[in-house]
Amino acid sequence: MKPLLKQAVNQTVYTVVIALMLVATSAFAEPQMAVTAPEKVLQKDAQLMQLYQTALSNNPNLAVFSAQAQGALSQQKQAASYEKLQVQLQSELSYAWMKKKDFGRTANQLKASYPLYQPDKTDLTQVATFQHDAAQWQLEAQRQKLMLQLSELYYRYWSQQAQVDFLVKEQTSIASIMTQVRKRFQVGYQDLNDIAEIRARLDNNRADLLAAKQALAITESDLSAQVGESVDLHRMKMPEDLPNDALLNRASSSQKVDAKVQPDWLLQNPQVKALEQQIMAANRQVDYEKNKNGVQLDAFGAYVYNDSDGNYYDDMQGVKGGLELKYPLYLGGRTDAAVSKSRAQVSAAQAQKRQLVLQLEATVRNSLLSYQAGVERLAALKAALSSNQEAVKATENGLRTGTRNILDLLNAQRSLHKAQRDVPLTKAKIWQSWFEFYGALGLLK
Repeated sequence: MKPLLKQAVNQTVYTVVIALMLVATSAFAEPQMAVTAPEKVLQKDAQLMQLYQTALSNNPNLAVFSAQAQGALSQQKQAASYEKLQVQLQSELSYAWMKKKDFGRTANQLKASYPLYQPDKTDLTQVATFQHDAAQWQLEAQRQKLMLQLSELYYRYWSQQAQVDFLVKEQTSIASIMTQVRKRFQVGYQDLNDIAEIRARLDNNRADLLAAKQALAITESDLSAQVGESVDLHRMKMPEDLPNDALLNRASSSQKVDAKVQPDWLLQNPQVKALEQQIMAANRQVDYEKNKNGVQLDAFGAYVYNDSDGNYYDDMQGVKGGLELKYPLYLGGRTDAAVSKSRAQVSAAQAQKRQLVLQLEATVRNSLLSYQAGVERLAALKAALSSNQEAVKATENGLRTGTRNILDLLNAQRSLHKAQRDVPLTKAKIWQSWFEFYGALGLLK
């Protein structure tokens, strides 16, 4: 008894230790980050939301997917009807010219049938249901894709507008310095080579400004096409706020990039959900192909009125009912071929889902890295603004004392303008990364 008692005590101690280790592990483990739709952040930019609502009404691609969803719903209803009571009327009124005798004939049958065992009809209904659900998710995916495309063009516009503003400021600075240089040249304080260099910078600036304005006009045209009507962005302003997002901030602060993409993050993506429904539909299609040529049993009842005045063999009046059994004996391998084809479609859908998940995971990782880099760069740019302003003042003082020349001042002003430009550029990039992140998660609702 003592060895048995000792063994029982040891087993109990071992169980308690394991339980304590599990509790400790769960207590110190990093909690999973909940993924929810960021409605509050989306509502921050009322301008973009207004453009999105307009685009939802005007986008023809959404109308195509909406029609496909309606078609899938009709297909589902049609498939479900095969599992219900069927009533048919068959009527014939004819006259026969036979060798021995001519006669008239009427044959009428009102037949009601109900499927007792037809598993293929159930499979067909399930296939149509999954396909309808897939069509609904595809429609949602297109809505979110529209939001992602719209946001990309929207913030690209503000980035290009910042570039135009930078070039305008630079042109103003160069023109102002050119005026000073000419005055200094007239009194012999400025070299002719400096005038040539400044002139070259001014010409390059004008060329760059024309290209920047052209790119801005193209983006505005693309945005109008996406919205479905003319968009006057000149009355709008770039949003000043940043997406203060707890999930993204916490995820981007992680040191291990691979650990950032949690398995459950992509479960809400409508494209993933659509493929999951397609996989289930393809699996049920396999069952349908197996059962389509199998045993089928119907219950039926019919009222019959056939009359040819005794000249035809099936003259009868009355009611009949019973069971009807169908079972094909040989189909030449048709069933096996259809099943094999359906299984190939299952494999293809599974491969598509895997490929999509890999792409989405890469998008999530890249957007996290871009978001983190943007936040860090924005903080550095704010410091750079202050230092560049001091550098311009120092260069202006040096120009008066003779320790700096006019080109040094031009370079200092250009650095300041670049820092001023890079702030809205970086903000736009942060927003684009935010939209890419939640677009991959399928939460741009």
